[in-house]
Amino acid sequence: MDGQRGVGGKVIARNCRRVEDTADAADYTAWDCDGCGKEVRRYGGTSDVDYNNCGACYNASGQWLRDDWRGNRSNYDDTISDMDGYEIQNTDR
Repeated sequence: MDGQRGVGGKVIARNCRRVEDTADAADYTAWDCDGCGKEVRRYGGTSDVDYNNCGACYNASGQWLRDDWRGNRSNYDDTISDMDGYEIQNTDR
């Protein structure tokens, strides 16, 4: 996946690894944060990850999300497409 880019040009996690049966949880997926380089963990049953160390946001697949993704109206309004929500968000400024 080296060099693959996702939404907003963010690089998709290249070093995602699955870790099973650890002391702190039954299982989790881990990867190195593209923002600070430290390990990010997504535990089974969770979706998006807000990494407290540097504030980076990742989806369940480990894709680094734009910092302003929550402001997109398509997140809560099913009548607005993702692209329309992005355009509305960026014209409201």
